[in-house]
Amino acid sequence: MERHGTAAFGAPYDPPLLSALREYASARAYRFHIPGHKGSLPPPLSGAAKLDFTESAACGNLYSGGGPIRRAEEKAAERFGAAHCLFLTGGATQGVYAMLAAYVPEGGVIYADRACHKSVHHAMAALDITPRWLARGTIEPFGAPAPLAPRPLAPAACVFLTTPTYYGTFTSVSGWGLPAIADAAHGAHLGLPRGAAAAVCSAHKTLPALGQAAFILTQGEPDLLRYYSSVFGTSSPSYPVMASMDYAVSELSEEMWAQTREYAEGLRERHGNIMRGGDPTRLVVYTGSGYAHALRAEREYGVVCEMADRNNVMFVLTPRDTCESRRALEKALAAMDTPMPPVAEEPAPPLPKAVMSIRSALFAPGEPIAPARSAGRVAARPACPFPPGVPLVAPGELIDEETGERLARALGEGEYVYCVKE
Repeated sequence: MERHGTAAFGAPYDPPLLSALREYASARAYRFHIPGHKGSLPPPLSGAAKLDFTESAACGNLYSGGGPIRRAEEKAAERFGAAHCLFLTGGATQGVYAMLAAYVPEGGVIYADRACHKSVHHAMAALDITPRWLARGTIEPFGAPAPLAPRPLAPAACVFLTTPTYYGTFTSVSGWGLPAIADAAHGAHLGLPRGAAAAVCSAHKTLPALGQAAFILTQGEPDLLRYYSSVFGTSSPSYPVMASMDYAVSELSEEMWAQTREYAEGLRERHGNIMRGGDPTRLVVYTGSGYAHALRAEREYGVVCEMADRNNVMFVLTPRDTCESRRALEKALAAMDTPMPPVAEEPAPPLPKAVMSIRSALFAPGEPIAPARSAGRVAARPACPFPPGVPLVAPGELIDEETGERLARALGEGEYVYCVKE
């Protein structure tokens, strides 16, 4: 199978930032600077506190200058097949905002993948961007988003794609006739999608890094992206988060990931109800009763899934899975074996009509409405089940009867749709 990303992992190396922080923490120095814990917190936080510094010559500054952070980013760019890598400590959301600000002028128009995360809707509202939606079909019976077929598009600032999706499906970023930027949050182990001008990856989703660790990969000049990442990120980025990302990248091994992919494909051969295609390390298991099987897997086998929906249970595999955890997973999968309907791709349903701009709707006064009573109302916020956080309706769209019924099925008990106040 052709590799979707550009990662070309070499031998493990000494992580520059983590090494610098360790050395600085071991030096005899009295801390009279922020953070206020002064390097000392009780277990289990003690290790992180020792590495939690503020900007200095020894530690570096995320948004300017060189130092160990920049050296770590340069090593990461090399391993991920990109010209530049920018560390983020605000998750992929920070990168989504930074990329859209850098590539789209104020009031600009983009083509946007309808399978995008809700953070894209929020960023478009904040930046006054108008989307032309690219609607996806679904892979049934999984209900997973089908790949988008590239085609030349009319002039716009760029095309924004999600690849891989939460369910692991890939879409080519080439062939659109426009600069392509990507939300590759779930593909940190794959590197920059081939042909993308820039992409944001969540290191913490598939690599051994702390929560909120993310990075932007780009083939272009990084200065504008770095500036906007500072606009939408904290001016006090977490050094433990950055150090964990530096470590995660430094220990990447193609051999380990190849073994993980091989193990995942072996599970697919043994169980005919696991989705094929896309990222092999993401197991989407059709059971016809995802919630019940996820609960059973946790109670009987101690196996906690990434996500369950009405039809599926999803598991994410990485090289950090142990022999013991894999044995438990295999028992849980055996208990989920079930006959599966034929796999087919269904066309995308019609999208609700936009009657307000995303920006106007999101910042308008809103009120919570029960999904079953939402038909005829205008959405004020993205309405989406979480996970995966992909909206069924966007701010400014008029909720029709069919969409209202979909929302009622998808949202949990006690959840609401926020609509523009009448």
